Amino acid sequence: MNLNKKICLSLGLSLCLFIWPRVSSAQERIIEFDSLITVNQDGSLIVEEKITAEALGQEIKRGIYRDFPTRYKDRLGNNYKVGFEILEVLRDGQMESYHTENLSNGIRIYFGKSDYYLPQGQYTYTFKYKTTRQLGFFADHDELYWNVTGQGWIFPIEKASAAITLPQGITADQIKLDGYTGPADSQAKDFTSKVISNQPYFETTGTLNPYEGLTIVVSWPKGFIEEPTQNDKIIYWLKDNASLIIGLLGLIVMILYYLIIWSKVGKDPKKGTIIPQYEPPTEMSAAGMRYLKKMSFDNKAFVAQIIDLAIKGQILIEKEKAFLGSKHALHKNKKVGNLNAVETEILAALFSAGDKIELDNKNYKDIQAAKKVLSDSLKKEIKNKLFKINLKYFFIGLGLTLLTLFLIFSLGAKSLSPITVFIIVLLFVINLIFLWLLKTPTPEGRKILDHIEGFKWFLTVTEKDRMNFHNPPQKTPELFEKFLPYALALGVENKWAEQFSKVFAQLEQAGQPYSPAWYPGNVFKAASLGSFTNSLGSSFAHAVSSASTPPGSSSGSGGGAGGGGGGGGGGGW
Repeated sequence: MNLNKKICLSLGLSLCLFIWPRVSSAQERIIEFDSLITVNQDGSLIVEEKITAEALGQEIKRGIYRDFPTRYKDRLGNNYKVGFEILEVLRDGQMESYHTENLSNGIRIYFGKSDYYLPQGQYTYTFKYKTTRQLGFFADHDELYWNVTGQGWIFPIEKASAAITLPQGITADQIKLDGYTGPADSQAKDFTSKVISNQPYFETTGTLNPYEGLTIVVSWPKGFIEEPTQNDKIIYWLKDNASLIIGLLGLIVMILYYLIIWSKVGKDPKKGTIIPQYEPPTEMSAAGMRYLKKMSFDNKAFVAQIIDLAIKGQILIEKEKAFLGSKHALHKNKKVGNLNAVETEILAALFSAGDKIELDNKNYKDIQAAKKVLSDSLKKEIKNKLFKINLKYFFIGLGLTLLTLFLIFSLGAKSLSPITVFIIVLLFVINLIFLWLLKTPTPEGRKILDHIEGFKWFLTVTEKDRMNFHNPPQKTPELFEKFLPYALALGVENKWAEQFSKVFAQLEQAGQPYSPAWYPGNVFKAASLGSFTNSLGSSFAHAVSSASTPPGSSSGSGGGAGGGGGGGGGGGW
């Protein structure tokens, strides 16, 4: 039976109705929060807090808890950690059980035991602790800027006070007092302050609401407190920012490792003399040329292969009207051509379900299978023979990175400085850079790349510069089609098209516009030739890429209240 019902039965209904609102409105609160702060000559503080709480079994069941911040950031974002040591916890003058829990910025101390529930009533908790690195040392004075209660209390605090014991020798006229009350950053000053026997004293003049607190500022002349030396500050900084130091060392080691490895295995062979080439490298497909050039497989290599098969008469490319825009479909030509084993296997994978396949992701399995055939064949034909990616050396560098990250997060997982975060990002960026830099052509691959560069020159040369070529091939629609897959593979399809604008213009004027048999319904017109090749290089490539993706796999003083050391807050549990 709860307290209200007991009162009603014992006092009668009429009296119950009179007092019921008062009983119902009772709330848990902090009746007094008195703090005694001793400033030691070595700069440490001994703090004794006496917290008298009203426990009604609402939030305060087993006891109260006190949060104390220990991790801060300096003005540069570096970590700053204060010392904190629990000396004593009492309840009504008797030893009280307690346990702690780490928070993101400090520690939480639970007063009481998990298996013991307090009877309703008032309890006074004494919490005594030692803390260091809390004082401010300035050019003309030293200062205690201290958040007495903290702004984190979920209960109102009816009265808060703070008495400060300073080292001997500091007189009342040398002490300056200031302070703030209210929520974080408040400038309110609802308190009184005075110096009693050369010791400062503060007391609030009204109730502090939940999440409001008392913050004090006490300053005195220099010379009474041992100020940390420069060496002390350096040691503190190194301890506070161990994760940053580990990150810097890891970054340096990783960069040195990659530079050494790159100089041994990643440097490209020296380029040869580049001369115009009117044909691609012997027996190298457009897809193979792109694979060597990129030293990896991508969708555009597959697109170049499809266009090449279409021009050879094995595939018809159809652009169909759809509800939203248009879509592409591929038709298998009945004509049997002179195909190699890989081309035959690609067609078999692509048209496994029939003679037509829409470039739609419902058919992604067949498209992925055809891409895998091409990718595997190119890898077997070119990789390690014409270029090396040196992946084993990259994995060692990646291992160094992961080890560095493990140490960083082990030492500073709860509070990383902006510089440390930047170093982490830099570690991954450098790995990506060297993943590319460690790829290198073999001497044989370098010669073929030089040939490709000369062929690309031929594909992109202007009409004026073409005059300097020795016996260039005659421009015909057949030549345009023959090398179109190679131009697509090298990303120069528009420049290749520009060279044939006059050729197709002359055919138009003669009433014989050229229509490719492999792309029904399209005419090679001079005015639209560039847009046609651009469409092949972009929209068609996008269609192939989208169709090879499974459905649903992607998604569209001067301060304020709450400042200084101390602080935190508390509640019940």
